[in-house]
Amino acid sequence: MKLKTRSKGTEQEFVKKLEGILSEPEKLVPECLEKGFMCHFEAYAEKLRKSNAKGSLEKVGRSSDQFLSGIAETKRIVDSGNAPLLGVISTPYGNVDYAKRGDTDPLVLAGIHNFDNPVYRGLAFSALVRGRGAAVYSSSNYYRSTCKGTPPDSEFFLDVLKDEKVQFTENNGDIEVGSSNRSFSIVNSSGLKINVHGDSQGNLYFKLMKHILCKNPDREFTFTCDLLSDYSTEIPEPALAKYISNQSTDRAFLDDIENFRIAKALAKGVSFIGNIPYDYPADFVSAIGTEWINASDLEEFVKRYNRGIRLESPSLRKLLEILWPDFGNEILATLFPGITDGEIAGLKGNPLEKISNYRREINRRKLKESFSGKEWSEDSRFLFESLTTLINDGYEAFLRETERRAGSSMTRKAMVYAISQIAGKTGERAWKYSREETDLGENMIPCLRDVVGGDLSKVNEMIGCIKVYVA
Repeated sequence: MKLKTRSKGTEQEFVKKLEGILSEPEKLVPECLEKGFMCHFEAYAEKLRKSNAKGSLEKVGRSSDQFLSGIAETKRIVDSGNAPLLGVISTPYGNVDYAKRGDTDPLVLAGIHNFDNPVYRGLAFSALVRGRGAAVYSSSNYYRSTCKGTPPDSEFFLDVLKDEKVQFTENNGDIEVGSSNRSFSIVNSSGLKINVHGDSQGNLYFKLMKHILCKNPDREFTFTCDLLSDYSTEIPEPALAKYISNQSTDRAFLDDIENFRIAKALAKGVSFIGNIPYDYPADFVSAIGTEWINASDLEEFVKRYNRGIRLESPSLRKLLEILWPDFGNEILATLFPGITDGEIAGLKGNPLEKISNYRREINRRKLKESFSGKEWSEDSRFLFESLTTLINDGYEAFLRETERRAGSSMTRKAMVYAISQIAGKTGERAWKYSREETDLGENMIPCLRDVVGGDLSKVNEMIGCIKVYVA
């Protein structure tokens, strides 16, 4: 507890507020949802009505009851006309002021003295809640209590959400907070379900509990979540503990549930891309996209991995890096039948680079075999070597090599122009070629088109055609 002083004017305003509270002290008591025999709240209200009518509120404090003691203590403050020192109690929802003139529980006094605040007024019954298991529900337009565990109705929760400036909609009896595709549910003991979506701001449970004074919050609310419920319906205890203590947000709580359930699913062999599950290796590999690798060649290794694989996004490189320590050499042998141990040992880079490099080497061998012994001049050798680079390494590598080697030869520059035109890459580089070079290149295009496109069965036809232009 801390103490603070107030100015004389503020002190008098405070005393006047207390005087107004005591003018109808029964209003301090929330309406009980049961209103039955032996109701503590009904008994309080009746005792205060009678005592106030007799002008003897100060006498109610003769019992050991903390609430009645707090009423009597408040009456002494009003009768004295001053309250120069105020106590300050820190709560999870803010600091609460109260004046003290006796031995009453400060929390009880704080609730009585802040009856105008819908969050703090329930503290007046904190001793009753601790000792008898009662509960108080308080918002701007709703002030109810229970002795026997009767839950509040939906009116209370709607009012709390308005007090807390939470945007919501109603859907078939449920309350929806947010609209994203992920959600969890806070379910009240009345059966009312509040579906909290991942785009909800802050911590909704904390906002609700600001307006509920109870001994056992677990009896008020339970939590459910349909997210990945095919693999687990469990709410992890550490995540729940963080959430109900306001150490995480709605979104963070959802993330914790999702990651926990993904871990459970991974242990069962389910694989994920992001948060999307794939129960079967074939579906998982197909969703990644394996480019020029046959998907079925990788499915068997994913299955043999014997536990789920999680990728943040579809990535063949990441998948290979995960599988490689266990199956790297087997994957290479599957993709490239006949590859030797020496060739495997000589491959450098990450797994995808190793596969890409060896694939290029195979293509280079095929191209060499297709072109071997067919050149008839230095210019024709330049052509075959340029086509090898283009088909095997791509246009950029082709361009770098040919610009370095073509020199001032009109024939070679015409070949480069023709190949660039077929590839659709000439663009703004057309100015580099003379009229004679472009004319000669246009004549070469029909001869080169099929082979540039990768059809090596047309090599001989290309040679017969282009010999007219290449000496």
